[in-house]
Amino acid sequence: MIPLRSDRREITAFLGALCLFLSAVEYLIPKPMPFFRL
Repeated sequence: MIPLRSDRREITAFLGALCLFLSAVEYLIPKPMPFFRL
């Protein structure tokens, strides 16, 4: 099994990358979809 510490680090890195990706998409698209406007 993967240790909890490294697993949590991978999850945090994944969430950070996902947040950056969504913000970049929202920045590139002039009128983003209503889904991004939470």
